Amino acid sequence: VTCLLPAPPARAEPAPDAPAARLPAPVRLALAHMEAHLAAPIGLADLAAAAGQSPAHFSRVFSEALGHGPTAHLRRLRME
Repeated sequence: VTCLLPAPPARAEPAPDAPAARLPAPVRLALAHMEAHLAAPIGLADLAAAAGQSPAHFSRVFSEALGHGPTAHLRRLRME
């Protein structure tokens, strides 16, 4: 007996020119916070609060999404 299952629904992919759309919402919120307050002192707790997460969880999510930690990313932004 052959059983055919319906194909899973197609997932809407973000536009290739919008890579930030693929990032988790907390990471996008933190990136926006970094850009808006680039000259101000920003710590991990500030970024986690902007993302609505605990510092440990936020750091893990950010690192998994971008391949480096939030403080390293902030340093890179400030050096540009």
